Amino acid sequence: NKALMEKLGEEENSRREMLQKDSHTLYLEQELESLKVVLDIKNQQLHQQEKKLMEVDKLVSDITPLEESLRKIQQENEDLKARMDRHAALSRQLSTEQALLQESLQKESKVNKRLSMENEELMWKLHNGDLSSPRKSSPNSPRSTSLFSSPPVSPR
Repeated sequence: NKALMEKLGEEENSRREMLQKDSHTLYLEQELESLKVVLDIKNQQLHQQEKKLMEVDKLVSDITPLEESLRKIQQENEDLKARMDRHAALSRQLSTEQALLQESLQKESKVNKRLSMENEELMWKLHNGDLSSPRKSSPNSPRSTSLFSSPPVSPR
């Protein structure tokens, strides 16, 4: 009986230990499942971060040619601005020259008109025989008396 009681006590202790081990095992299994879930979440986050990093790398590789293109276009823009400035300066210079030439042309046109009128007047007087009243005759002008005096006529 004593042996049976001892055996029953041992069996009871063994069952308690097993129960404790089973509850501890259950706890560890739950912890393991929880850690697996956390690990899965962390893996998903890591995958998303890697995906974002790849997108950033792609954007950086796309930006490099764009930056080069931007620098090239900015240089072309500066060159065109310099050309426009030179053209504007040349345009101002040509406008000034044109104004001076226009003024000179008007003066010459006035002089030509006056000379043309004087020429017409002289031609009219020459054809009508009226050379007695020369206007503004200068000593070097063709109206001077030595040019219009008639040569002596010899009697025959």
